[in-house]
Amino acid sequence: MPEEEYSANFSKPNQRAGLTLIATAGMTSAVSTFCLLLYITWYTVLVRNKSLPLARGLRAFIKSALGCYLISLLICDFLQGTAFMMNYYWARHGCMHAGALCTAQGAMSEVGDLGAAIWSIAISFHTFWLLFMARRPHRMAGPIALSLGWIILIVLPILGPHVIGRPKKGPFYDLSGAWCWIGTGYSTERLLYLYVWVFLALGTSVVIYTLIYLRFANFIVVGESGRLTFNFRQHSSNRNNGNKTLMGTKARRASATNIAGCFGWAKDTNDFTYSGTWTSSEPTTPVHDSSVPVGRHLKQVARRLMWYPIGYAFVVLPVTVCRMAVLAGWSPPFGLHVFAGICFSASGLTNTLLFIFTRHSFTIKTGISN
Repeated sequence: MPEEEYSANFSKPNQRAGLTLIATAGMTSAVSTFCLLLYITWYTVLVRNKSLPLARGLRAFIKSALGCYLISLLICDFLQGTAFMMNYYWARHGCMHAGALCTAQGAMSEVGDLGAAIWSIAISFHTFWLLFMARRPHRMAGPIALSLGWIILIVLPILGPHVIGRPKKGPFYDLSGAWCWIGTGYSTERLLYLYVWVFLALGTSVVIYTLIYLRFANFIVVGESGRLTFNFRQHSSNRNNGNKTLMGTKARRASATNIAGCFGWAKDTNDFTYSGTWTSSEPTTPVHDSSVPVGRHLKQVARRLMWYPIGYAFVVLPVTVCRMAVLAGWSPPFGLHVFAGICFSASGLTNTLLFIFTRHSFTIKTGISN
């Protein structure tokens, strides 16, 4: 096919401005995640003063599976932001075309987009096990998830152009709206390479965090053997009685406190005394057995990490709507592509801000072990 079929003109001022906005959002995400990774490295590797609560907390967190998931997520955010920065080149020249730069942008965007979905899924399931089941996952769950995740992120982008790509379908990494990604001739590959993972990430986030909400609201009780008990009838009975008794008042207050604590809204972030099966103490030695209750500090960190998959859901929704519209045969306007690109490329900035506002949860105070 002629090369002209794999190019697009963006010479109008509003089109150049749109590409520039996407590139700026990508640059902001790339710079913010890079600085955050340097910040974490400074406190976990270079700071030798073990008496600093934040340094101790970050050092312990990075050694955990959740810490590895978050670092992996930030690395993918950095790659995604760097890929969107290449839109500066397209805006400068007023056109986009297939070639080495488009391939580089498409491959880096694929790693960043897919990685954000994979690590959001990993954080969701790990958080579910800690907060809903109140148990530590098996000690091999983290290494296996990390290995599989990075194998997928490395192998799939390489297989695309070298194994799956066909000349009659065009370049595997080609123009895709307002940036380069998998070409329009590879609809099935788009589904398998990203859409399935995005929907899985969104679906698991909704289901898992709904269950965690019900768990903290005492609608669901998990026994020591893992058996679930539902208390919907009891809550309904309390409402029918008007909730006028002192016991009913205390139950509502405890339920509200648990729900607030679930999302990190409790005033005292280090108070982890829960009613029923949620009461647990921090083990004095590292424990990897999944039958051992989760410590208080780990619960605190896990509750804050719940916001990362939730943030991912918000930034990915516009681009998901845009992509599914293309699959349905509708051509979204350029402005919608720009809006979706800005939201999507701001993923790294979103996660950086989440870390800034929740970093106090990593602080280990005196008397609380790692």
